[in-house]
Amino acid sequence: MAMDLETKLYQSAARTFEEVCFLLTLREPGPELPAASEREIGVRIGFDGVFHGALEITCPASIAEHLANSMLGGDKPTAQQRQDAFGEISNVITGNLLPSIAGDKLVFDVTAPATLEGQQPLPWGPSARVRLRSDEGPIDLVLYIEDYDLGARS
Repeated sequence: MAMDLETKLYQSAARTFEEVCFLLTLREPGPELPAASEREIGVRIGFDGVFHGALEITCPASIAEHLANSMLGGDKPTAQQRQDAFGEISNVITGNLLPSIAGDKLVFDVTAPATLEGQQPLPWGPSARVRLRSDEGPIDLVLYIEDYDLGARS
């Protein structure tokens, strides 16, 4: 199931970045993700429904700037506009991902995107990890589903 989750995570993210932001991405192999100190911008979106969890997405500030430019049509987005655009894209990815995992008829409550800075680690391990590569740099996605720990199943 981990591979299935990774495939769904990849497909939801790649489609969203391409359709909403005109940002083409490729999937990079390997589960290694950067340390928290290497992340420049990141958000966590929690969800609760037939299962409970969160999606964390991190990327360099240059990607967040590209997203803001694509969504807002400006040249020099503010730090807040970059964070808001990145949060909105994360919302769309989460909204596409959950039905692909659980089915269209199930309902989830989704939290607003929150910056990763200052967040406590989640009490369970990752269920799926994907790294996308774009011309602007890497985009890392980590899906956490309670009681579905990727490390415990490897």
